[in-house]
Amino acid sequence: MDVILILRCVKRDKITEFLASYNAQQPNHPDFVRETLTQLNSSLVLPPALRSLPLGCNCEDCVTFLNIAEWRSAAAFAAAFNPQTTHDPTIECCDRLRLVLASRATHGEAFNTGEGIAAGRKNAAEVAEVELEAAEKELTYDLSSSVRERTEVRRNTAKTILDGIRALK
Repeated sequence: MDVILILRCVKRDKITEFLASYNAQQPNHPDFVRETLTQLNSSLVLPPALRSLPLGCNCEDCVTFLNIAEWRSAAAFAAAFNPQTTHDPTIECCDRLRLVLASRATHGEAFNTGEGIAAGRKNAAEVAEVELEAAEKELTYDLSSSVRERTEVRRNTAKTILDGIRALK
């Protein structure tokens, strides 16, 4: 099971349109499990410990949404959506960012220490290689400085993940 996180930064005056578009795009794929759309709560009423993960846009005029989607595999998600680093400029402030998390345990269940770990590493390496290749290709284009910066972060993250996986073998 893979969890795909999709960060969406929506213009404050376009939230209704964004939610309508999101609700119209319900996945209909046999490998889709479920998803939850969340909205970042950056209220200063929350204690700092509940606001310590730097997540969101650098744009003051945006609202940050995080789509948490569960799929049987990241490859199935990619096949269903052919994800690109793009955004709808009429609704969103910046490009969508994605991250794949491989499930290891649920509610305290121990992760299989045999073939499951090897399969998880292989899958994570495949996803990281695709992400690295895509980021390196995007960096050959004439990008704005903010898009270039996010793309470099994606590339460096993918490299770090691959290095970590290779070190475990």
